[in-house]
Amino acid sequence: MRLQYATSRTYFYGPFTGGISQDPIPPGERILPAFDEVHTGTLQLSYQRPWRDLYSNVNIRGGSGTAALDGALRLPSHVTADLTARVSLWKQDDRTLSAEFNVENVSGDRYPIAKESEVAPIQYSPGRVIGGRSRFRF
Repeated sequence: MRLQYATSRTYFYGPFTGGISQDPIPPGERILPAFDEVHTGTLQLSYQRPWRDLYSNVNIRGGSGTAALDGALRLPSHVTADLTARVSLWKQDDRTLSAEFNVENVSGDRYPIAKESEVAPIQYSPGRVIGGRSRFRF
């Protein structure tokens, strides 16, 4: 089991004349960037069994929401879960063949992650992503 929590605050201080804001930021003025998320946390639970090197993992992530419109608005908080399962199909000496299956954002919740200005549309997180792979180690 692994539990992590982080809190931080990010500001950009002027002078800036491009790339961050549509309008120049004069010296001494500050803005909140679109990626400012004050509280984030993860909980990771892993299980491994010697039989066929069975491995499974659940990762739960949460965030308090990012700043929008230079801090005038905060996007809603979110919680997502990711799953991983891996099993060894063949093993001989140090060589192994295993299959892995992953599901990211199990609920498929597409939560808003950024809104940089009034003219820019809201950017959303990816929905559910399902993947798999085979691994050969030698």
